[in-house]
This record gives sequence, structure tokens and C-alpha cells, in this order.
Amino acid sequence: MPINDHSCGDVPRDRVLHAAERICQSKSFRGSDYLSDLLTVLVECELEIRDEKPTASLIAQNVFGLGPDFRSKKDSRVRVAVKRLRTELELYNARNRPEVVIGLDPGNYKLRIGWNLTQSDDVENALQIANWYQGVATRQAHSVAYRRLANMSALQPEDPDVLAAFADLLLDGVKHGYQRDHGQVEKAGRLLEKAFSITPSNPRALLARAFLSLEDGDFDKVRNCGRSLIQSKDENWAIRGQWVLEVANGNQTSPEMEGSIPRQATEGVGWLHHNSFVRAYELGDYEQALIHANNFGMPGFFWSHLERAAAFAQLGLDLAASDELSKADALNPKFLSDPVYFLSRYITNPDASAHVLEGLERAGLRRLQ
Repeated sequence: MPINDHSCGDVPRDRVLHAAERICQSKSFRGSDYLSDLLTVLVECELEIRDEKPTASLIAQNVFGLGPDFRSKKDSRVRVAVKRLRTELELYNARNRPEVVIGLDPGNYKLRIGWNLTQSDDVENALQIANWYQGVATRQAHSVAYRRLANMSALQPEDPDVLAAFADLLLDGVKHGYQRDHGQVEKAGRLLEKAFSITPSNPRALLARAFLSLEDGDFDKVRNCGRSLIQSKDENWAIRGQWVLEVANGNQTSPEMEGSIPRQATEGVGWLHHNSFVRAYELGDYEQALIHANNFGMPGFFWSHLERAAAFAQLGLDLAASDELSKADALNPKFLSDPVYFLSRYITNPDASAHVLEGLERAGLRRLQ
């Protein structure tokens, strides 16, 4: 949700404190052992109530009560907590549209605080919420984004970005079990065709068509979408084009991507780490695979837990593997009904898919089925 500054800007100190207090009183924060404490520490640093810069060590000591020997490379508690805080702040802002917005950028502990400049009928805001959903991919986030995009598609029925974003949400809703089908896939297809008829090279439509084609197993169409995305002048879409091509090519890089933009993955879109996970896992480098699975983040998305479960199991960490698999099952019970199908859609090399399935079986897949 856009705001007018990356600091407190012209928001009075008392308004910032009031906004933080309202957030801490919300249901998700009241139900957490640490979210309110973590937000309070960061706000106090931002307002210089604390004469300290926000660091992992400061958070470890003041939120989790850990000692000065804390090392973030060995203990992931702070990193996981900060990612969850970022997600919960985005969800709170999307739901409540507060006058004062408090956010947290990826990669650091500095808060973004400013006035909320968006309106409910703003196309840009609706698309930003669609982008935010892609970086979170939870059932709650889907519900928030769905309502906004459904409303915006009715208000702006000729906007190709809105049509494509809504189509993508419809597909995700069915694919990840957030909603029943009831013709949603067909509706998404119609929205995409309309978006293409307006702007044939629309990157949102290309990415949504790539995902739809992956579900259909039409890898030639997936590759065509990826090649078109790579030509985008916007690096973010070009990166997604690389990801699409890698999935279609068995999660490997291909000659057609040589000389294009450097491959990278951002914290904001954790699923871009997926192909790196598959490559490391396929090589038997399970520790590196686990690092990529952790970088995937997105604790509310079942795929991240599946990848961690498989890596943990191969490393002999049975309890951790079982716990991650149970989390994946809770987030998307549909996976257990046909795990081979789910894996084959995004791990398109049959040997690699079977290898990951082996890890999940070691984690207790058959016990849950």
C-alpha cells in the first residue's frame, strides 16, 4: 500500500504511536507471542525513543530474551519473525486501509511510515494488492485481493492489467484450494483472452497464461510466454519470464536465457527461489536446498513447507520434516489427494519430481494420506 515517505515524514509522532497501538490491538497481533513486541521495538527505534539502530541482536535480546551470544546465521528466529511481521503489516493495511500506514521493507529492519495516499477505487492500489498477494499467497490475502480485484474488474472492464490480475487470482484460488472451481478456471481464461485482445503483450496476462498452461501441461505455450516476458523492459517481469522458462525446461537454465538479465530472486516474491531449490535438491546438496527453501519464506503458502519438509527429511531431521509436512497439509489438504500431480506441475523433470516425492515420503507423506 503506497505511502508518502520511507520515514515518518510529516506524520506527527503521536499519530505514529496511535497507529502502532491500533495494529497491536488487532486480532492477529493479539494472538501472537511476539508480533506486538517486535513492532514496538522497531517503532521505538524509528522514533528514536531508543537510542539504538534496529539490528538482529537488538531484536533477539528485547523480543525473544536471547543473550549477547545470539548469531543470526545459526538461529533463524529473528529472520522468521521479521518476515511474519512484514506479512501481517501488509495484510492489516490491505484490510483496514488505515490513515497512517506502517510497513516494513524486505532486507532490513527499517519501518516505512507515512500517510495512506490510496483510495478504494484506485486501479494502481488494486494492482499493488495483487502484487502483494503474490508475495504472500495465503488464504486470507487471497480473500482480500479477490474482493478488491473483483470490484475493480467491474469498474474497469477494459483495463488489461486488472483483467489479468483478476484472472491470476481466480486460477490461484482453485489451484491452491482457496475456493471451489465452479467455472472459475473458464472465467479466468475468458478474462485473459479479453486482456490479450486489448494488449497482446501485457506481461500480467502472459504470466497468468503461463501458469494456466502449466496446469494444462502445455509446456510449448509456457515457453512462448516466458520468451515474451524476458523481452520486457521491466526487469521484474523479465525475471519472472526466466522463472517460467526454467520451470518449463525441467527447472534448469537454458541457452535461450544466456546473455539476458542476471537471474535473481527477491524477498518480496519468495517463490522465485523455487527453481534454485530444485536444482540443489536434484544434485543431492540438501543443505543448500534447505537454504533456498528457507529463502522461499511465505509461511502461509503450502509449497514453502513442502520444500522444507523434503530437504529436512533428506538431512535426517525427521521431526522438523514431519512438522513442515503437517503445515503444508493444513494449508492445502488437496495436495495429499494427488501429490504426484501437484509436484509435476512445477517440478517438470520427472526424475526431480520423483526425488522430491521420495523426500516427502520420508517426512511421513503416506502416514497423512
